[in-house]
Amino acid sequence: MSIASTNRIKFAPSKPQTIYEIDEDIPEPRRSILLVEDDKLFSELVKEYLESFDYSVTVAEDGVQGMKRIMEQHFDLVICDLLMPNLPGDMFYIG
Repeated sequence: MSIASTNRIKFAPSKPQTIYEIDEDIPEPRRSILLVEDDKLFSELVKEYLESFDYSVTVAEDGVQGMKRIMEQHFDLVICDLLMPNLPGDMFYIG
C-alpha cells in the first residue's frame, strides 16, 4: 500500500458568495467612441448607426483632430480610417 493512496485530501465545493448587488435603477454609462474619418457622408452614416445603439460618438475629420480629441477625453473605442489628409491612420495609431 502506498502513502499516496491512503492520504487523499477531499475538498467540498463552496457555495458562491454575493459580493455586491446590482441596483437595477442605475443606468449603465454610455460607451464613448471616437470616429476618425475624413469622408463626411460616411462618418455621418456610421455615427447615426452607432448612436442608434446608444453609443456616444465623437467625429474627428483627420488624424490631427483625432489626436487632439484623445488628449481631451477618454474613449472606449477608436475607429479610424487609414487614408486621410494631414495624418494618415497608420501614423495616427503610432502616435
